[in-house]
Amino acid sequence: MVIPKLLIIHLVSKNFFYLGIISFGLVQSVLGFAQAPSNGQVSAGSASISQQANQTTINQTSPKAIIDWRSFSIGADKRVVFVQPNSSAITLNRVTGKEASVINGSLLANGHVWLLNSNGILIGKTGQVSVGSFLGSTQSLANEKFLAGDYRFSPNLNSGSLISNQGKIIVKDGGYAILSGEAVRNDGYIQANLGQVVLAGSKAFAIDLSGDRLISFAVTEPLEMIPTDGRAIVDNTGTLRADGGQVLLTARSASQLIGQVINTSGLISAASASLVNGSIVLDGGTNGSVTVSGSLDASGKNAQEKGGAIDVMGQHLSLTSSAALDVSGDLGGGIIQIGG
Repeated sequence: MVIPKLLIIHLVSKNFFYLGIISFGLVQSVLGFAQAPSNGQVSAGSASISQQANQTTINQTSPKAIIDWRSFSIGADKRVVFVQPNSSAITLNRVTGKEASVINGSLLANGHVWLLNSNGILIGKTGQVSVGSFLGSTQSLANEKFLAGDYRFSPNLNSGSLISNQGKIIVKDGGYAILSGEAVRNDGYIQANLGQVVLAGSKAFAIDLSGDRLISFAVTEPLEMIPTDGRAIVDNTGTLRADGGQVLLTARSASQLIGQVINTSGLISAASASLVNGSIVLDGGTNGSVTVSGSLDASGKNAQEKGGAIDVMGQHLSLTSSAALDVSGDLGGGIIQIGG
């Protein structure tokens, strides 16, 4: 089910009925009252699923596992816990039903958790994701590709689906937090210190996890439509933090008519940490417009630190009067590049 800007929802339960017109940003208020992942089937790897009281536990014993769920949502009073063999283990969770994933509770794991839902993903204001690494996407990935380590994601069939974070996503130091879809919004908090935060707008993308430190991310197919909510394809009003790592906002449009592809009015921080410089990259491609009205901080102000790097690229660039870019450092400043 594609969730448009406005929709009518009928919900019926034992003690609950709701009829109204709501926006995507309010879906969690009506869908988060009693949600838990349902009808999970392990299609590859070794894992077991148990549900008791307010907690769903996935015990994974293989390095990789694939679980197909009819729905994957977490109510405000519920938890989903992945117990994985080590921090390198990956669980691919694919939603096969017609509902968007609404996370208002807690998602916990010691390894990598991937959530693929072509209908959309919303992490509500009370939602908390605390995992080794996290990938949330509306794109698709075939089982055989995932198992072979070929992470080239394909377009989905539900055009217009979006990913929105209004809560908290915190991954372990050195991990990654990736949100990729046809429209991506962060109005909350995302942290991946010494690692990578990626917000990407695309029809298809590819990642490579084999690097020594940071992953490689590339948009492989541009978008052909404008988000229905009037915002940029990738829009950040919250906080993105990857101190000692990288924050990447990237989007590709097939035409200049799409206009605004990246907008950030919040805080993006990739300050130096543990004597490792950070970097911030805003990449709108050859057709995209990029607007910065918030703060970009790649400074290194602690003792013996240098400033990092800020790159802002696109067809049309706008830095408003409220924009603040900082690459100053204790041992010297870094580099700011503004260009096409």
